Amino acid sequence: IDGLKFDLRIYVLLAGSPLRAYVYEEGLARLATVPYEEPNASNMDNMCMHLTNYAINKLNLILFLTPATNKWE
Repeated sequence: IDGLKFDLRIYVLLAGSPLRAYVYEEGLARLATVPYEEPNASNMDNMCMHLTNYAINKLNLILFLTPATNKWE
């Protein structure tokens, strides 16, 4: 998405016989905060590019939020 690495978390319940799948209406999308580039020696330690973990990217989110609305640009 816009050159950023991302992952989606979708919750599904499998139950019954015959097997049925129930997909929860809400999910979770996590984005890295630095545009993705193929890993190489110069960017290998840039965790905000290669990982989508919120705890890692939360400090970098300030770059993506607008001060007036506190929303994605």
